[in-house]
Amino acid sequence: MESTVVGTAGNVAGNATPTVAAAANVNASRLFSKRFLGGSTSNQNRRVALELRNAGKTPDVKQTVIVLEDDSDIANLVSMHLQQAGFLVKVCKTGDTVLAMARQQLPVLFLLDVMVPGSSGFEVCKRVRESRDLAKIPIIFLTAKATEEDRVKGLELGADDYISKPFSTRELIARVNAVLRRFEQPLVANIVAPDSSPGTRSWMQYGEICLS
Repeated sequence: MESTVVGTAGNVAGNATPTVAAAANVNASRLFSKRFLGGSTSNQNRRVALELRNAGKTPDVKQTVIVLEDDSDIANLVSMHLQQAGFLVKVCKTGDTVLAMARQQLPVLFLLDVMVPGSSGFEVCKRVRESRDLAKIPIIFLTAKATEEDRVKGLELGADDYISKPFSTRELIARVNAVLRRFEQPLVANIVAPDSSPGTRSWMQYGEICLS
């Protein structure tokens, strides 16, 4: 993939075994159902999800990224690269429209500039983290405000990453995918059988939480 530096101004492989293919379809169906049948989604999305699940089909659903950017050139360039990476992109020109758009179409990520008309990117981040329905959605800042104080403020408000302009589009997509991978980590339980030796304990680990 070519990288541009910008200034400030699931199908199963054909050779998969039937068992692997079936497992992949079941997992994809569960993920799709969880995404569209739970949380703040429209009744139409719920109906479509139920119909497709009952028919045993898993649609090709693109994940939505909401971009807050008032510079049209940067917004268009960022949108193009996100779309090439497989995302559906919604652009907001002002901070006051971000939350309303997010509730119309729940995103998997917010990509926020700071210096925009209306509410600033910092204010939008704060409101997202304070909202009950959007608080768990990851946030990345993409902004010309590049001082240490700005970066610390953004991260303390709840951002998951902070990218300063000028930026590389290739690095931007890599950081977006990295943040989403962290949020998509499955919660897997690793159970260790108790040892027969006296005084030892069994333990169970859920992600980073260890219970003994």
